[in-house]
Amino acid sequence: MEDRSIILEVTFKAALLGRWQSLELNCEACGVSVRFDLQRLRARTKHRVISEFVHRARCRFCGAPPASAYLVKKLEGNDPLRWMPFHIEEWSKDGNRREALLTASHSATVGRAAFECTVSERPKQFITLRKGTWLIATSRPDPPPGKVARLPDRKRDEMSTEKSQGVG
Repeated sequence: MEDRSIILEVTFKAALLGRWQSLELNCEACGVSVRFDLQRLRARTKHRVISEFVHRARCRFCGAPPASAYLVKKLEGNDPLRWMPFHIEEWSKDGNRREALLTASHSATVGRAAFECTVSERPKQFITLRKGTWLIATSRPDPPPGKVARLPDRKRDEMSTEKSQGVG
């Protein structure tokens, strides 16, 4: 979740003290939206007031001045999706890192339906449905290579003899 503020006559220092994190400029002519980190922008520009920078800024694609400019900060609050038990998550291609929490639900049925819709919309992405540490469903047929050692398959007759002997 984010909070936005329209820029008036605010200095970079005042914006950073107010915990604003970035400056968003929107070009109406070509529909491009660009975000600048305020710390980096303050270090690289000679302007002290943000509106001076915005007044001189131009779109890299069409050369038009920005139609709107906002200060943006992430709200530090509880993410409502985090407290729901069933999470649909997007993972990196190698499966080592969670990229995003796409959605969540309180119900296993709704979670499963949302998982199926997400997989159909993003067929090449690695998507999982989890409840805590339990993996309920995944869009990959096998785990990523190197993550899990595959046990050798048992023959059916070996399993039946173990059952008759009372083993396993």
